[in-house]
Amino acid sequence: MTELATRPAWPATDWDAGTIERLPAAQPVTQGERMREWLHLFKECREAAEILSRTSFVPKEMQGKPAEAAVSMMKGWELGLDPLDALASIFVVHGRVGFYAEFMRRRVIQAGHTFRVVESTDNRCVVEGTRKETGETHRAVFTAEQAKRAKIDITAYPAEKLVARATSRLVKQAFPDVLSGSLIVEDLLDGIIAVESERVDAAPAETSPVQRRRQPRAVKAKPAPAAPVVDDDLLDEPETASENGSKPETTQAEEPQQDDLLGDETGYDTPDPSDESGITKAQLQKLSILRQREGYADTDEGRADWFQWVLVNIGRLVRSNKDLTKAEASVLIDVLETAQAQDPQR
Repeated sequence: MTELATRPAWPATDWDAGTIERLPAAQPVTQGERMREWLHLFKECREAAEILSRTSFVPKEMQGKPAEAAVSMMKGWELGLDPLDALASIFVVHGRVGFYAEFMRRRVIQAGHTFRVVESTDNRCVVEGTRKETGETHRAVFTAEQAKRAKIDITAYPAEKLVARATSRLVKQAFPDVLSGSLIVEDLLDGIIAVESERVDAAPAETSPVQRRRQPRAVKAKPAPAAPVVDDDLLDEPETASENGSKPETTQAEEPQQDDLLGDETGYDTPDPSDESGITKAQLQKLSILRQREGYADTDEGRADWFQWVLVNIGRLVRSNKDLTKAEASVLIDVLETAQAQDPQR
């Protein structure tokens, strides 16, 4: 009969127990330790931001502002973004962090979830997303009628803008952990935070979207002409004080003839200002932010350059953004959004 080989019982009698390394149990990180780590990392980010803010690799509104660049990098660290990716992707409006819809979709897919556009037209967009760990599928819908009720301008590129709004809804409802509940830039610019989504595998509920409209930023009073400070939302033409120091008189400039200034080379139909309502507060705010991203400074030279650009695009001279009509503001916003979408560094 063949004898079966047997293994010695564990631990073997000749095992040296002294060679076993016993590692201590991991201790939970306290809030104080996490704060110290954050502060230490911020100091290092601040040093890096001193150099990065002097390059063209950061958005124009952060160039020469190392503190803002450092905070953007820190926010990116909290979200798991590389520093340069954070600088190019994070957008701040009135202290709220926002991202572009395309970036949101990319982050959802990178996290292992699924995202797909079910329907996309100029009147309606439907998107779906499925969480990887639960398999739950959520759906979000945004229509042109909803945009109209919320006073959201989708005249230019309606399909793309509806996809962006539907993406924002789905990410906030189904994937809040991916970007810590951040909003898309368009929601911040328009001052509207809309939340409406549904689980596909759940019974549909007749609910209306919850909307909260932010109060518009108050316009700062204009100081004495000796030290003019112009609010972001109100860009006036530079005023020059008279030699005796008295307040300069404001005169209404005659509107130049379009044929003399522009001709027919704009590619846009110039609306008749007398037939249009004035610029809205949402348009005024959005135009101000887009102007800053384009690099027009709040200086005499920067304001002069800005109004010269406005003249080229609408065919008439204005001395304040508030002098624009709603249709003219829409044209300027479309031009800036299109240019900035084609150039991520803007």
